[in-house]
Amino acid sequence: TVNIEETNPNRKNEGWWDDNFNTDFSRSLYIPAQSSYEAGFVFAVQPRRMSIETHISKNLPNNISYDFPGFDEIRNVPVFNTVSKVPFMTSQLTEGEYVVDNEDKGFSIQQVTNQAFLKSLIKRKNVGSKYAYVRYWDPDREWKAVLNSDFYGQSIRSAYYTRAGDGERKATWKAKLPVGFYEVYFYINKINFGWYRNKKASDYNLVVYHDGGQEKINLPTENIDKGWSYLGTFTFSDTARVELSNKSKGDMIFADAVKWVKVK
Repeated sequence: TVNIEETNPNRKNEGWWDDNFNTDFSRSLYIPAQSSYEAGFVFAVQPRRMSIETHISKNLPNNISYDFPGFDEIRNVPVFNTVSKVPFMTSQLTEGEYVVDNEDKGFSIQQVTNQAFLKSLIKRKNVGSKYAYVRYWDPDREWKAVLNSDFYGQSIRSAYYTRAGDGERKATWKAKLPVGFYEVYFYINKINFGWYRNKKASDYNLVVYHDGGQEKINLPTENIDKGWSYLGTFTFSDTARVELSNKSKGDMIFADAVKWVKVK
């Protein structure tokens, strides 16, 4: 189900952090498994944001949201107001791109658990979903899998998060690559926690392992957009590896995805 909230200056609480979604347009689409569709809708008023409820599909989270800050770049495109079937898209990647997501086998986490015995028993009795909630007011001291629309993912938009520290917890992405020269990217997400305002922006401390050795990279997040952040260009002849530690100036960090793009 596609839900659209239109821009309305008469509504109160129009801040981008507002979770009270006002549905001005709704359309339900049946999409069979192993199929892809392209949908377009025309509005008299500029849409403000969209939510997609996935219902019984395995796509997570079940409600994926998108903000529409502006449409200046697509004002002159042809009108598209229909729903039509397109070739099935099995991957978001183009030729020469390799991605390891936190849901993939090439991803692993390292952590030291020092929790009380009673606390561990309570956790065992409350085992349920693999995915937890981000405790932004008191981040977990262990890596926890969480869901959010802003994370990268083919069908499951997830990441691991943990409290910032001194580097005692690490996340690693490994990929088997054909011999070549590659640009390396790290996926940054900037989750808005509503009324919570933390002035300490997180920075990410990464190590890229390549044929020439290793490159230590500090990636601040104050002035960069969410999405793929460039780490550098390196030569790889076998297994590529990127390592992230929880050392950061902020309260928490997220381990999501790493991408290698072959330079032609």
